[in-house]
Amino acid sequence: MNLAERLAEGVAALRDGRPAEAATALREVVDDPDFQEHPELADVRARAASLLAQALLATDEVGPADRYARMALDALDAFPDPEGKAQIDGLRKEIMGRALELRRKSDQKTRRQRLLALPVDELLAAAADDAEKARLLIERATAESEAERIPQAIRLANQARHLADEAHALKEQVLTRLLVAQLDEAQRLPALRSAYQLALAAGETGLITGVARTAEQVGVPHADVDRSS
Repeated sequence: MNLAERLAEGVAALRDGRPAEAATALREVVDDPDFQEHPELADVRARAASLLAQALLATDEVGPADRYARMALDALDAFPDPEGKAQIDGLRKEIMGRALELRRKSDQKTRRQRLLALPVDELLAAAADDAEKARLLIERATAESEAERIPQAIRLANQARHLADEAHALKEQVLTRLLVAQLDEAQRLPALRSAYQLALAAGETGLITGVARTAEQVGVPHADVDRSS
């Protein structure tokens, strides 16, 4: 199969939502030495490299994606194509945003792994007050849930809710109830109603939105939540 056919194959795979296959085909084209050095194919090279960057972004290979996006920009240096350059600049911003998101998730996962390794009493020992203890327990309960230890997660979420109530910490009161609603079907509706009433009474739009979003995620109609418990 020649490069033109591989290029067409890669474009078709990307269009059909098969980014891994698209990346394999397009990388073969873009990395071909003759294709890279051909003086009359710079615009085609820019397009192919840009498509490859898109395919790699879709598979979260953000480092290679940015490298090929920069290659696409370099290929356009000799062409008065501001629209094309603007599109690639936008693609690079999207790549950078995804890279930051992946880094944040990785850092969060590492932190939660550390939290799981600590005894709960030791985890809470350095907390300044009950509100901070509630926040730490929310993280620990979430980590327990991700590790599929649901009974432990429910117990910690309920403990966090009690601490948040003791501290009269509105944000933590709402967040702990939302976590309980996500983890425990038996407590789901009353926890959502309680969270909604707290957020509504405080006029906290962000928290009200969070309650609505959680209710949607767990399949509870808003009409059932917007009712006195």
